[in-house]
Amino acid sequence: MVQTYRSPVGTLWIGLNDINKEDTFVWEDGSSLAYSNFATSEGTANNTQGVHTPHPNEDCVVIDIGARGKWRDYQCDLHTTSIIDVAELHSYLCQFKLSA
Repeated sequence: MVQTYRSPVGTLWIGLNDINKEDTFVWEDGSSLAYSNFATSEGTANNTQGVHTPHPNEDCVVIDIGARGKWRDYQCDLHTTSIIDVAELHSYLCQFKLSA
């Protein structure tokens, strides 16, 4: 997926967040997080096992292309603000069902 959806700025928002409760991640469809791939720089040494360390103001999760697809949490408004206002803009990866 990382190779297919390369982004000019290096990140893709994956539809995961902990907006309602810090460090309790849910997908946009409301389903719980069963697997994580957070980068080691996202917190303590526990992150080597994909465990996340909370960042209170960063509630939306992106895949970082430059970090071999590892996950990072970012402020949610950074991926919706115009490119003129911020130095970083995130692309989106959307999943939906096709009817037959």
